[in-house]
Amino acid sequence: MIKTRNHVILSTFLLITLLINTSVCQDNTAMNKNVQKQTTAQQFDVELPSIEKPSRKKRMRKSTKKEAKQKKVRTYLDMEHEQLVKAKDAQKAQGNTTATIKYLEQLLKMTTDITLLAEYFLELADTFFDDRQFAKSALLYSQYCALYPGSEKQEYALYKTIASSFECILAIDRDQSKTEETLALTELFLKQDHFKEYQQAVSTIQQQCYQQLAASECNICVFYLHKGSLKAAEKRLHKIRSFWLPKLPTLEPDIIALETELIEQKKAVELLNAKNMELAQNAKAKHMANRF
Repeated sequence: MIKTRNHVILSTFLLITLLINTSVCQDNTAMNKNVQKQTTAQQFDVELPSIEKPSRKKRMRKSTKKEAKQKKVRTYLDMEHEQLVKAKDAQKAQGNTTATIKYLEQLLKMTTDITLLAEYFLELADTFFDDRQFAKSALLYSQYCALYPGSEKQEYALYKTIASSFECILAIDRDQSKTEETLALTELFLKQDHFKEYQQAVSTIQQQCYQQLAASECNICVFYLHKGSLKAAEKRLHKIRSFWLPKLPTLEPDIIALETELIEQKKAVELLNAKNMELAQNAKAKHMANRF
C-alpha cells in the first residue's frame, strides 16, 4: 500500500515537472521570437554611399559641314552695304564730315547699282563742297556731268561745278587760269535754254569773272606803267577798252585814269628826251668850241 502511494506521488511529481518544463520552453520560444522581432525593429537602415567611377566624356567629332561664319565688323572696310549706309547717315546727322566722306568713298567702291552710284557720287561732291574742299568738289561735279549727261540733276551738277571753280579763283595779281575756266563754264551753262533754276546765279558768277579778269588786266597795265614799259601798257589799255569795256561799262573811269597816267608818262618821257637832246647838243657845241 505504501509503495503504491509512493509510485503515485512520484508519477504525479514527474507529470508536474514535465508540464512546467514544457511551459518554460514555450515561454522561452515566445521570448526569443519577441527579442528577435525587437532586434529586427532596432536595426538602422544605413546605406554607405556608393562610389561611382568617373564617367569618361565622349569626344565630339567635329562636324564635316562648314558652318557659316559671321563676318566680324572691325572697321568700315568690313561693313556691308546697309551697314555703311546707316553709319554714313548717322555721321552726317552729327555733322562729322570727315567720317561721312570716308563712308561715301567706300560705298562708291562697292556699289554696282548705277542709280545708287549716281546718288552717292553727287552726295560725296556735296559733302566736299560743304567742307570747303572746292577743288575736289569741282572735280566730282564735272565728272558727274560727264558720266550722267541725261540725269535730272545735270543742271544742279553743272551749277555746282561753276560755284566750286569760282571759289578756287586766285587774287588779281596771280594766275587767272581758273577764272578763265570758270567763265567758260558759265558760257556753256547759259547756252542751255532748258536750264532755268540756276540761270540767275550763274549770270552773277559770270559778271564776277568779267570783273576779276578786267581787274587783272588793269593790274598788269599798272605794273607796266610803273616799270616804264609804255608800249606794253598801251597795248593792255587798248585790249581793256575794246574787249572788257563792252562787258563792264562801269570800267570806264578806271580806263580813263590809266590812259591819263599813260599820257602823263609819255609827256614826261618826251620832256626828258628833249632835255637830254638839248644837253647833248650843248655838250657837242662846247666840245667844238674848245677845239679852236
